[in-house]
Amino acid sequence: MYKGVLLWITLLLLVFVGNSSVITISSCNQELNLSYPLNEYSVNQSLTFSSGNCLNITSDNVKLNCNGHTITGNNFSGSYAIYLNSVSYTNISNCHSRFFERGFYLLNSNYNNISHSTSNFYPGNSWGFRLDSSDYNIFYNVSSSHKAFGYENYIGGSHSNVINYSAFNDNSYGITLWSGNSGMVENFQTNNNSNYGIWINSNDNLIRNGESRNNGEGIRLYTSSGNDIINVNFVSNNNYDIWFRTWDPGNPGTYSINNNFSNNSITNASLVSGNFNFENNTIVGNTYLLNGSGTLCFPPGLEYLCDINPIYSLSVTSQVISTNSIFYNGNIFIALLGIVLYLML
Repeated sequence: MYKGVLLWITLLLLVFVGNSSVITISSCNQELNLSYPLNEYSVNQSLTFSSGNCLNITSDNVKLNCNGHTITGNNFSGSYAIYLNSVSYTNISNCHSRFFERGFYLLNSNYNNISHSTSNFYPGNSWGFRLDSSDYNIFYNVSSSHKAFGYENYIGGSHSNVINYSAFNDNSYGITLWSGNSGMVENFQTNNNSNYGIWINSNDNLIRNGESRNNGEGIRLYTSSGNDIINVNFVSNNNYDIWFRTWDPGNPGTYSINNNFSNNSITNASLVSGNFNFENNTIVGNTYLLNGSGTLCFPPGLEYLCDINPIYSLSVTSQVISTNSIFYNGNIFIALLGIVLYLML
């Protein structure tokens, strides 16, 4: 579970304390293989690179400080600004990338720390920060914006990673957690993304203390279980604030179960959408504030049932805290105030 990551965060910070010599990087005209352990690399000016990767890190315990300089690519497909392959205990800070397909790419790399860094601007399929098969990494105060398509900030098949005090705005997707479990995303923004603010297809993650505003959907859970979504402000997302995707006609047996959604705020948008086999999720203590009206409706694709049969629907009116508790297929919906309208067994 995500609760076990606090110990390794402390141990990781201790690893980064030690003596090192400083090597200056002043150009990116060829690939720089940062292959001398326990050395610190310092970028002393902005770098420009036309194709391929700018900085490859190929050994453990490397420190890279870009000192606020920008690494600029040439919109070249398959290009990475900073690439970590099978390395651990690397510390990257103050680096800004733009016009690369992948700004920061971690492959088979564990226990690394990336902080105070950004990845922006690429017209095609792109990823600001991408992890594949990489565990126990920390991202602190990072951001990504204006990535046109693709899973802009993607964690795939990677476990127990931490994202803190970070923003992923104005992309196609904000954050994607795909087949990677036990991660933590805290103190975040995912705003103005055309598809999803957060897309989860993994288990046992903690999503806490953030904002998801003006996205296509605030958060989507697809075949996910054991996730905690706590104290997140969902505002004016265009389709749904929270979507539990639980049944796929082409892939029967997919579920989103045993998730906890608590103490969140939902404003000016639809509430929760589920599908068949929407089981054993808990939604408790959330505040729903709408300027117009909204509906809690099950299941998507059959919304007409909400119009003809009130057993499927809970209506919420203007500027009202949701006042009802609903039991539906093992789910519990508990509001701060109110009475039970329907009991569905």
